[in-house]
Amino acid sequence: MSWLRAQAFWAYYTAWDTAAEAGKTADKANHTIKISANGATATTCTNSGHATNHVELANGEYAILITAAEATADTVNIFGQSSTASIVIIPMRVGLLFGAIGLKRNTAFTALPFVMRDSTTGNYIAGRSVSIQRKIDGAAFASGTLSNIVDAGSGLYTVDGAAADCNGTFITFKASASNSPDTMWTVVTVP
Repeated sequence: MSWLRAQAFWAYYTAWDTAAEAGKTADKANHTIKISANGATATTCTNSGHATNHVELANGEYAILITAAEATADTVNIFGQSSTASIVIIPMRVGLLFGAIGLKRNTAFTALPFVMRDSTTGNYIAGRSVSIQRKIDGAAFASGTLSNIVDAGSGLYTVDGAAADCNGTFITFKASASNSPDTMWTVVTVP
């Protein structure tokens, strides 16, 4: 699925009940959905809690309409919290098309966003001392020259990388910290 930069799109997320180990239904009223564009400080989505532009689908799946103004970035992270105990919102990361998808191959990048969670509660967690490795086209994980890991608050972090850190087609990143499960994501670079 592709999304275009500066055009509204539907983002999908799951509300997961960690106690029941199942999707949580009828919980939308308790969700505060946030967005971070290009790793910037997170803000509440324009349509968070809206009657028709933030809807429950089924089995703990929800959708929220991201506005064109919110989609003026290369990447956006959509995440949030439920005020209901034991409910976590599983985030979504989107690369928006504007001539290219994601990272440019063999080109340095800044403020690549990712999230960290607490291993006990599952909630997003700030204040972790995070280390990151990358795996290029199936090679072993290595630290490379990834640097400047920044805690942007609310469990959102960013990292910078040199050209060598994305000199391949499939780049898998792994963020690790004490008392947090590893966060892994894969980026397909463009020439």
